[in-house]
Amino acid sequence: MNFDFATEPEIRAELGKRLADMRIARGLSQSKLAAKAAIGVATLQRFEQGEGTTLSNFIRLVMALGKIEDFNTLLQSRTLTIDALEQQHALKGRKRASRKHT
Repeated sequence: MNFDFATEPEIRAELGKRLADMRIARGLSQSKLAAKAAIGVATLQRFEQGEGTTLSNFIRLVMALGKIEDFNTLLQSRTLTIDALEQQHALKGRKRASRKHT
């Protein structure tokens, strides 16, 4: 799914589906994953159905599935050094159009 133009409910539904797919791929029942994440089964069911949950519960589920390392790239800010900025600027040099020869 491309999240660029998705609505918030569409993103919730996709995240719930992905979480359910991961749970099933790992051979975990809803009750086992819920217990591992220390949340209620009904909370997990609602999330898998795209109804959402709290950020805290979402983090617990991701941790319980062993996917917390994926958060390393989430909302990551890029820090550029002055040297890197100067190199980017140098690469963007202006170019003139060639002249027509008559």
